[in-house]
Amino acid sequence: MVVSCDCINIVVRENPCPCGYYPTRKCRCTDYEIVKFRNRISGPILDRIDIQKHVEPVDLFDEKAVPAPSSRELKEHVERARNIQKKRFEHVPGVTCNASMSSSMIDEFCVLDPDTRTLLKKACDKFGYSARVIHKLLRLARTSADLVGSKNIRPEDISYVLHLRDLDKSSGTLGLM
Repeated sequence: MVVSCDCINIVVRENPCPCGYYPTRKCRCTDYEIVKFRNRISGPILDRIDIQKHVEPVDLFDEKAVPAPSSRELKEHVERARNIQKKRFEHVPGVTCNASMSSSMIDEFCVLDPDTRTLLKKACDKFGYSARVIHKLLRLARTSADLVGSKNIRPEDISYVLHLRDLDKSSGTLGLM
């Protein structure tokens, strides 16, 4: 567990299948075994996990890999976003980051323009998101906008956070990660 400021972040990892090698050639699991394995975690528990991202194995010998930003650059980027959030919530007792926003605060600080709202609504209709998940998406989208210094949540922010919910898209299906 990693604790930062007043927000608690918990990292949960799960293998993609019983043997842990799906989708590589090493995997010998049947489709039935993989679907059964993925359905072990209930929907309400998955709803409580903000970011659900499938991560491909890293090829350490890939010469075409895009260089990642340095830790220093990432730290500066995150600190700028955190400062935006601290300023936003300076008059709200006990709240210093987007993750701590209440439902009424989400209504105040996560206003969407019509195009952005339509994009979120389409995703909600397609995946049947609960109110809890919608609020998580809005908090994450507010953070995404803060990371790029945007005053408003943009369609790109909603698209970005929707891509952080791979398990919603692959639930009960194979090869759609």
